[in-house]
Amino acid sequence: MRNIKKKRYLIAFILTVFIFVFGIMVGLVMESQRVQFVQDKAYEQKLDYRSLQFQYQFIDQLSQENNCPVLANALNVNLETLEDTRIRLTNYNLDAKISKDDFEMLYRDYILSQLNYWLLAKKARELCNFELATILYFFSTDKDCPDCGEQAFILTYLKNLFGDKLLNFALNSQFRDEKSLELLMETYSINVFPTLLIEGRKFEGLAEKQTILREICKHYKDMEECY
Repeated sequence: MRNIKKKRYLIAFILTVFIFVFGIMVGLVMESQRVQFVQDKAYEQKLDYRSLQFQYQFIDQLSQENNCPVLANALNVNLETLEDTRIRLTNYNLDAKISKDDFEMLYRDYILSQLNYWLLAKKARELCNFELATILYFFSTDKDCPDCGEQAFILTYLKNLFGDKLLNFALNSQFRDEKSLELLMETYSINVFPTLLIEGRKFEGLAEKQTILREICKHYKDMEECY
């Protein structure tokens, strides 16, 4: 009887160890796949941005206005890709238990990509007279920023309303290891969250829909959403 019990305990122990090791292996494989996916997206994003840089330089050098529609289309397509990457990266970052440093590095790369797109959009508007407005949205944790959820909801609503005429860039203030973000926050004295920079004008705390509308509508000539 004792031998039977010992065998049962041994079998149970072996099964427990097997399940535990199997779970770790599955987790490692899934985590590796997640990191690889986001790395591929980050590299693709870099190539997209380099392509946009060339288009801007080409238009700037030759001063050919008829290239502006091409730039506008490329900018819109790549901004959609950037938003898709943001959603996936945020979800993976929240779920990640392993390789946290890798995710933080990729998140920094994503922030830098956003800032590059922001500058490019401003240059493209100046060069081609695009009718658009840009918003930099600085947010923090739920503890430090209880209104950030509502602010994000308002910005999403306005983005859906204006489409490609409104460019929103969400910047996580917790990732200030990215020196470009730190420089931007220091330049505009970003210490309160949420904070919006709407075409360089700062709005601290929760900005209501009508407040944002009044500001962005200054940059549109004839938009029915502004009436």
